[in-house]
Amino acid sequence: MLPSLNSPIWEKLVTGERELKSLNIAVNLLLFNSRLRYKKDPSPSNLNILILHTYEVFKKQEPILDNTELQQLAH
Repeated sequence: MLPSLNSPIWEKLVTGERELKSLNIAVNLLLFNSRLRYKKDPSPSNLNILILHTYEVFKKQEPILDNTELQQLAH
């Protein structure tokens, strides 16, 4: 189960403070792109947009994420 949208993990993933090891290409591309977009514009409003987008993609990908990826999000 994914952490809630309010979980600090999403900000950590977007800012690059936290790495996620995944074999899912969509997830890896999303995180790479989100981090680039955050570096170009680290404003709070952009960060919130990127967090929401990241969460929504993870929510969509949740059925195909494996337990290892989900466990990484929980810690």
